[in-house]
Amino acid sequence: MESTPAKMYFGKSVLVPSVQELAKQNLTNIPARYVRQGQESPAVSAGSAVPVIDIQKLISGDSMDSELQKLHSACQQWGFLQVINHGVTPWLLEDFKREVVELFRLPMEEKKKLWQQEDSFEGFGHIFVVSEEQKLDWSDMFGLWTLPPPIRNVDLFQKLPSKLRDIIEAYCKEIKSLATIILCQLGKALKMEDNEIRDLFSDGMQSMRMNYYPPCPEPDKTIGLSPHSDADALTILLQLNDTEGLQVRKDDAWVPIKPLPNAFIVNIGDMMEIVSNGVYRSIEHRAIVNSNGERLSVATFYNINVEAELGPAQNIMEAYSKEIKSLAMIILCQLGKALRMDEKEMEGLYSDGVQSIRMNYYPPCPEPYKTIGFSPHSDADALTVLFQLNETEGLQVRKDGIWVPIKPLPNALIVNIGDMMEIVSNGVYRSIEHRAIVNSDKERLSVATFYTFNLESELGPKLHLACKDWGFFQLVNHEVSLSLVEKVKSEIKAFFDLPMEEKKKFEQQEGDSEGYGQAFVVSEEQKLDWADILYMITLPTILRKPHLFPMLPIALRNALEQYSAELKKLAMKILYKMANALGMQDEDINILFEEGLQMMRINYYPPCPEPELVMGLCPHSDSVGLTILLQVSEVEGLQIKKNGAWIPVTPLPDAFVVNIGDSLEIVTNGIYKSIEHRAVVNEDKERISIATFFSPKLDGDFGPAPSLLTPQCPAQFRRIGVADYFKGFLSRELVGKSYIDTIRIGNGDDGNN
Repeated sequence: MESTPAKMYFGKSVLVPSVQELAKQNLTNIPARYVRQGQESPAVSAGSAVPVIDIQKLISGDSMDSELQKLHSACQQWGFLQVINHGVTPWLLEDFKREVVELFRLPMEEKKKLWQQEDSFEGFGHIFVVSEEQKLDWSDMFGLWTLPPPIRNVDLFQKLPSKLRDIIEAYCKEIKSLATIILCQLGKALKMEDNEIRDLFSDGMQSMRMNYYPPCPEPDKTIGLSPHSDADALTILLQLNDTEGLQVRKDDAWVPIKPLPNAFIVNIGDMMEIVSNGVYRSIEHRAIVNSNGERLSVATFYNINVEAELGPAQNIMEAYSKEIKSLAMIILCQLGKALRMDEKEMEGLYSDGVQSIRMNYYPPCPEPYKTIGFSPHSDADALTVLFQLNETEGLQVRKDGIWVPIKPLPNALIVNIGDMMEIVSNGVYRSIEHRAIVNSDKERLSVATFYTFNLESELGPKLHLACKDWGFFQLVNHEVSLSLVEKVKSEIKAFFDLPMEEKKKFEQQEGDSEGYGQAFVVSEEQKLDWADILYMITLPTILRKPHLFPMLPIALRNALEQYSAELKKLAMKILYKMANALGMQDEDINILFEEGLQMMRINYYPPCPEPELVMGLCPHSDSVGLTILLQVSEVEGLQIKKNGAWIPVTPLPDAFVVNIGDSLEIVTNGIYKSIEHRAVVNEDKERISIATFFSPKLDGDFGPAPSLLTPQCPAQFRRIGVADYFKGFLSRELVGKSYIDTIRIGNGDDGNN
């Protein structure tokens, strides 16, 4: 026994009164709920007319190619067309018109049997009404799903007058055939694969909306159907009488459509705009009303089948991405030429670059001044190519502190420099901040294609973006011996397994932060972290405390001796790469860090019965230049603050977690950020890690690198002695980024004190 298909839910609308019944009252003024304040007047573009397509010429004879080109152009330029010689049976059209007219002439008692239910838009009523306060359109409609048969509302269908039911059965099949012909021809014009069109539309969903617009005593104050675009793939409209009312928006004017005898009006819907990747346009349209005559029409909506996945056609995306890549390479090579870059250097960076596409939809917004379509930002890529899909403006760029709107030229692409190209050009080219605003009445659509370095290109640009945008990154293929890393892990675990009597030999001494215990504890009342640490200076060797590093268990001491030397090499390599990415002089890094301070903090976070009540390590930023963290156990716990949220870090196998410290934020004049982070604890498992810190040498001072300072980019931080800097940091409670703010220039501080 076959199962009955489950009823599908496609949305609902608030129930509203019949406008047809309201119009019978011979009103002189329409009710307030139908009055539209400030409604656009129906501006007309003289001589404009939507294109006309002859279906017979399109599918047979010598005119096929030229008619296909006309169809393609109509869908690109207008999104609306009239079709003649369409093959739909003439007597069927006349019978269908007559029965729909009779449907709207039914007594109200009969119509109520066919009225919308609260959980469906099908039946008599209206659609898109979402609240009792919403302004209403001056029209009634009758909606229903027609194909495929399993999605029909069987109860509603059976209640229809029998003649209308039989005619709908025949009409919907012929309209499906016409829609299929048009869609297949559109696919052909777009050079889509036959199977793509077939998979999307062969069993497509079809619905009908029968529209009745009664005469209105104040037609200039209301609207028959609000401005909108259709959500389907293709709409086929049959005009039932001679009263005009349909208008389409073209070049910011409302253009009326005068239906041709025995023609259908066809328009592209949002689905087809998506499938065509914006080549075809889903155009905004509306229906106005008349003071003397009623208007009737039937719109048939053809959609993709319910099992299909909606998106741009694969071959269109392939072709578009290849052409955009070619364009991007032309522009990038010309930029390289202008910069006098070596051709091989450019080829190495971009020849196999990574390309990504972001499709943007900005719907109308009732309060556009209270929100933003896309927050101000610069792009992280090398080059962005933007394709504007409709005429609604929204893109703005920041120029000299002012937001400047961009009005897209017809058939033009908008190109902008990204952060990567600013890095490659050493700041000659600028990655400019931009944003998208929204409109109260109109949607906006665009496609942004981002072109970046290939993934195997040099470390510098990727490192720069990580430091600028995150302040944290994971480092793989770091060339530190994995056997040494495993030895360090093993010996650290062995240290924390020692009896307490042995660990007490390394206990912190009064007034000293080095040793076994906790750091940043400045009072007896202070809340403590759920952790034990072993903290000590490891380089230069002359600063090692005699009772700490030299007295460690010999296996741990030997492992850390090698490890500290390897990590110094790694840290300097990273710091020089950062300097190159920033355009700093290598000497700036060498003076500060080559003889700088190296410290290690070995952390043990035991299991905690109430982990949600404690903290393993309070939120803070590191005071140093660079921190390299090795996760000893597999238990996670490190979290970083990004955009106000705490993001857990899952360490990659054999990787180091590296982060920028306050000192480097100061040296880079705020370009690289020292990010707040914390450690949480686990109810069942211990966590162990070792953080190695690299700081400027103690017998000097530091501040923003001179090579980064210009009149346009003055110093954000004052210079300070390194020893004074650490003395101040270590004498405070560990709280967020509060210490670096004491060095920031502001409130009249000129940076020289």
